Amino acid sequence: MDRIPMPPIKKDTAQRSETKLTLPPLRATAQPEISKKQDTTTDKDDSPVVLPRLVEAKSGVILGSQPLFTSEHDDKVGSVYFEGGRLRLIHPSGPTREVYRSYCVCLTNSDKKVRNRDVETIRTWVKSYWAMQLTPTIKAFEKKFLSSMSMVKVDKKAVDESIEGNLFELIVDSYGGIRSYHPSRGHVSPLKKTLTQQQLDFLELSVIYSKQISHWIISKININGTIDITADSLKALLGKDLSLLKLKRENVIMIWKVFSHLIDIYSKQDNIDNAISHIMQELKISVEIDQFSYDLRHYIFDKKFNLIDTQRRLSMGRKIMSKEQLINKYNTSLIHLRSIYAFIKNPHQDPNTVAYYTVLKIYMRNNYFLERLCGYFGNQLLRESGALDGTGLDVDDNN
Repeated sequence: MDRIPMPPIKKDTAQRSETKLTLPPLRATAQPEISKKQDTTTDKDDSPVVLPRLVEAKSGVILGSQPLFTSEHDDKVGSVYFEGGRLRLIHPSGPTREVYRSYCVCLTNSDKKVRNRDVETIRTWVKSYWAMQLTPTIKAFEKKFLSSMSMVKVDKKAVDESIEGNLFELIVDSYGGIRSYHPSRGHVSPLKKTLTQQQLDFLELSVIYSKQISHWIISKININGTIDITADSLKALLGKDLSLLKLKRENVIMIWKVFSHLIDIYSKQDNIDNAISHIMQELKISVEIDQFSYDLRHYIFDKKFNLIDTQRRLSMGRKIMSKEQLINKYNTSLIHLRSIYAFIKNPHQDPNTVAYYTVLKIYMRNNYFLERLCGYFGNQLLRESGALDGTGLDVDDNN
């Protein structure tokens, strides 16, 4: 689950924030779910998807010591936690590295419904302070909840045994003020094996560049689903980015070899098409495509109205759509209307193809769709990098 945005920080308690390598908003306003809001965009059909540049990656901000523990759900590792943040591994939104201070507890009630209620209770308590423009403190949290809820404080040190329940992080500033929170689906689990510093560096850099490269790829896909950059151009971006980092030469060479090869694979149009189709299927967007295609097909029947015998015409009943009915049904979406008017002028186009690219143009402007698409590429890159091999980190294979 993604972290809740922080409320405004007052000047007297402000902390100089540490660099976070988190994905910037893919559009101006985040959308938590796929929605059918009125489309008022006036962009040209070939306009690119514009994404902000990622924060420059810097190695060694988290790493430098062994990880403390992992979060596990259904025996799969979700994130690896360090004293100064975490590495999120395979996830619907992709891998990422986050740098922050946190206070960790594990909600331990054996009843999952009770744990979920406890999460909501904590959220409500934190938000009540924010609503008054106040910052709750860890001291106030401990006084309120440590003795009244089934929870265990997770100290920032390596754990030896699993703590069943749900990990819950409170993101804090240097004064102990709670600025955000992160409820995890998983429980606290020790690492299955000790990782070498070389493994840790490679894992951290692979998480960073899996996200970075997926971000570059998505930023160069236009709303028709075609990529507008070559593999060589992407590798030039990678080389330039690596040259800015203060890394050991062997680490630079290793990352360059691994990810320049992966760029050659994943920047091809066929892979872009497969990724888009995968996310469309996962989010059940095909239902919208089928419906629009169905409506276009029945407008075709209307065009051939005089050629259809009376009995068949009656059997079709309301399935036949007039031009006015078709336009009225989609009059809130300019993208649909553009496609309809083009189809009316040339009704010999394949309705399935018209419907697919119409709906694709809509979702290539949708935050959640773009985030999932970016996550898909990031997950693929991290898996193929080899950074997880030999670490004992068993990750989810379904994302």
